[in-house]
Amino acid sequence: AHLRRALALRSDGDAAARAQLLLELGEQQLLAADLSRARQVFRAAGDAARSIGDAVTLARAALGFAGGDIGFGLETNSDDASTALLREALDALPESEPRLSLRVVCRLCYAQLFTDEEDVLAALVERAQELDRRLGDAESQVLAGYTALIAACCRSADPAGALDRFVGGASQLIDAAERCGREDLLFRMTQWSAVLHYALANIPQCERAIERAAEIARRLGSPRFQWEVDACRGYRMLERGDREGGEALLAHAGATLRRLRPDLQALMLLITRLANTWIYDGETDAGAPVYAAIGALGPWGIISAARTCATRKTSQDRRFPTLVHHTVVRCTS
Repeated sequence: AHLRRALALRSDGDAAARAQLLLELGEQQLLAADLSRARQVFRAAGDAARSIGDAVTLARAALGFAGGDIGFGLETNSDDASTALLREALDALPESEPRLSLRVVCRLCYAQLFTDEEDVLAALVERAQELDRRLGDAESQVLAGYTALIAACCRSADPAGALDRFVGGASQLIDAAERCGREDLLFRMTQWSAVLHYALANIPQCERAIERAAEIARRLGSPRFQWEVDACRGYRMLERGDREGGEALLAHAGATLRRLRPDLQALMLLITRLANTWIYDGETDAGAPVYAAIGALGPWGIISAARTCATRKTSQDRRFPTLVHHTVVRCTS
């Protein structure tokens, strides 16, 4: 409210001052898990910055519009508007802004993991490594390492081997994130380690990572982070047989996620519903056509795998279908 009043006191001609106020307002709205309004404000900040040739503010606005360099964890491909703004910002940034460039590169790489343009992805990883060499500190190590690891994990010809390498790399990135002083970055690395441990069936390590992420989220004090913890805990409750408790916690997480990314909320609740009716009710017919409909939007391999799994009429291993839905929700669209 204070920021809105400050904006009302600034004249439309004072683009530089308005852009800074808009950036701050957008960041506060994002922390309040209000992405729709935050994106309107970040776009206005970017427009103001563009009008006066302020490349730094334009890049900060593009990052805010895309959800920052840490993203939202549970995420589909980035939308075209975010990708276009990030590309524009990266092209405009001068050589004197290596850290901001690295943050944009990291977010842009994550946004384009499913692109068919392999050379673009490789160029972003190479650019991140070059920027890390210039900066040479803990934050740049995390951002460049994260960029390289997610590209290797999601686009590797040997995904199982890439997961093993990612777990080892994630541990190093967590150590670096602790040194760099950015708790939001530490949260993201910790959350990714939980997902990777789960995918490799390292369940005790997964649960420890979830609870560590919960401690970080409490310190950050924002629903933007807490919903991810609630979602992870909800999935673990479902797997332990507590359907009512797990669904309630996931619904609570979804209520926050709806204000951030309603597309992700719909995906999370849909796949959770399908998995729970399969695991608890023995209903196996609904999943295949839903996954087929999602798969028709794009050639995502994990959706094809989920569709194949959904055609299985029975499974003696309760963890197997849970792993499918958890991995799909966390890693793909």
